[in-house]
Amino acid sequence: MKYLEGEILNSTRLYLLHGRKEPLEDEDPKRITIFLRHYLTLVVNTTHRKALTRLLLSQHPLAVERMRYKSRYHLVHIPCERRLCRFACNHVESVEHALFHCTAKLHIVEKRGQFVANLALKELRLRTITPGNGTLLLRALIFRRDTVCQIAKFAHQVFEIFDRTPMVWPDTADSLVP
Repeated sequence: MKYLEGEILNSTRLYLLHGRKEPLEDEDPKRITIFLRHYLTLVVNTTHRKALTRLLLSQHPLAVERMRYKSRYHLVHIPCERRLCRFACNHVESVEHALFHCTAKLHIVEKRGQFVANLALKELRLRTITPGNGTLLLRALIFRRDTVCQIAKFAHQVFEIFDRTPMVWPDTADSLVP
């Protein structure tokens, strides 16, 4: 168990799982390494559950992960700060940017508005979303039993929008890392 906990904590890709506590039904949240996660049973829509799992494990379609590795088409490493949003083109295309900050694609803004309105119906008030608190807010929404289905659906919708548009690859001559 300690080995697995260490691997999770040392992985930059699993940052959403760092310090994670499982929301238990009749108890306070606890840190449990191996456990049937609440979202695996609460998020009944398969595509939404897969989107949430992809988000948690950094297996999503966003440039921050897709450009992390060399491929047969892109033979150089792209530094994180050059993995720009395919719509905004001046911000790193991260989960937090895609879900909470990107305003360059109207369809994403509309989906975000619906998402926030649905949370308001549950009498949950979102704090002002800033670049500094997007990760904390995302963790809070994922690890609450009463919001996990909404964030899973929203992530699925946003990932679909990003999937339909090709990524903007930087000029590789400018991206070479020694």
